[in-house]
Amino acid sequence: MPLPDWIFRVAYYYGYRAARIVWKFTKPHHLGAVVALWYNEQVLLVRTSYRGTWDLPGGGVEAHEIPAQAAIREISEELGFKILPEQIHLALIVDHFWENRHDKVHIFETHLSNVPTIKIDKREIVETRFFSAVEAMALTLQADLRNYFRTKAQI
Repeated sequence: MPLPDWIFRVAYYYGYRAARIVWKFTKPHHLGAVVALWYNEQVLLVRTSYRGTWDLPGGGVEAHEIPAQAAIREISEELGFKILPEQIHLALIVDHFWENRHDKVHIFETHLSNVPTIKIDKREIVETRFFSAVEAMALTLQADLRNYFRTKAQI
């Protein structure tokens, strides 16, 4: 019998908090890749079980990957559909200290021709939704992501 999804959500939630405590002492360096998936002037954001805030889909770059490969893999893992390398382009690289770690995040973009079938696991990713850039800026976001959406909203 498979474990219920809520058990995984609890594990993600407390695991993330434990990691933040460890980061307070270790101040690790993290390389990440996220993707802004745009459709009809709206961007797809995800809400995770461990942070509870809206963010771009993506995650960490593994040792054998370059950031673009990680971005493509993360879309497949988190949203259940494929994008091709030629569909994404690098929009911005953000280098900042956030949540007790040094974060260097590559923000990629793509413009979708249609809304893909999204399959989330309800464990790590619990919700997805399209927002305009202005709507996204009204959410609780990291400052660098807010700046990215500000340029998209042309404010």
